[in-house]
Amino acid sequence: MRDWMMRWKFLRAGLKSDNGDLKWEVGKWIKGNGELNICHHGLHCSKQINQALFYVKGEILARVEAKGKSVIEDDKECYSDMRIIKAWNWTKEDSVSLAIYAARLVIKIYEKKYPNDDRPRKAIEAAEHWLNHPTARAARAA
Repeated sequence: MRDWMMRWKFLRAGLKSDNGDLKWEVGKWIKGNGELNICHHGLHCSKQINQALFYVKGEILARVEAKGKSVIEDDKECYSDMRIIKAWNWTKEDSVSLAIYAARLVIKIYEKKYPNDDRPRKAIEAAEHWLNHPTARAARAA
């Protein structure tokens, strides 16, 4: 398995695609129908989890392997053949963790421009607190 062809996609409960009636099975190759066209025909995925989440707010995160014909854009890809390698339930905690990660990537840029505004840093800290203590009180603080 070539790592450069490993991608991510989000699915609905039951390993169902967000559009259409396609139901996936882990390990089973699926062949798309018709001419490839981003957002219309083919099997879609992304290089990064956050890119995949932008397109489908699904309950299942799937690591997929893609091959065959392709149409590739910056944040979305479309292939003729794809299979799920592994699938995980995506939780609220996963979404909060991803948001914290993304915020931490840019917080220094924000603080450099707005040195007296500590609200974003406090929001990150509150979200981290909620992850460690997921109570209603911590959620209100976040």
